[in-house]
Amino acid sequence: MQIDSNILFVRQPDVVACELGTGMALLNMQEGKYYRLNDTAKLIWDKLEEPSSVESLVDSIVNRFEISVADCTGDVVAVVTKLCEDNLVRQFSA
Repeated sequence: MQIDSNILFVRQPDVVACELGTGMALLNMQEGKYYRLNDTAKLIWDKLEEPSSVESLVDSIVNRFEISVADCTGDVVAVVTKLCEDNLVRQFSA
């Protein structure tokens, strides 16, 4: 996935979410598939309620956890890529 500050990501409107302890369960209503997020992916999901760039997602996680920007960026890109591939999140240009 291309990392560009002009690309924003936001939740798909037809995804239902439910908190599960420190994580979260998602249901893609169109496809009838369930997904489980860990606490870090849940933080990303929470931030994606509003359109967000990879950079802003990384900033949120780095401020909360002890992780380098480089490591965090790779992890955030992996999560956001998977969420997009599974039609849970969409991307658009700002």
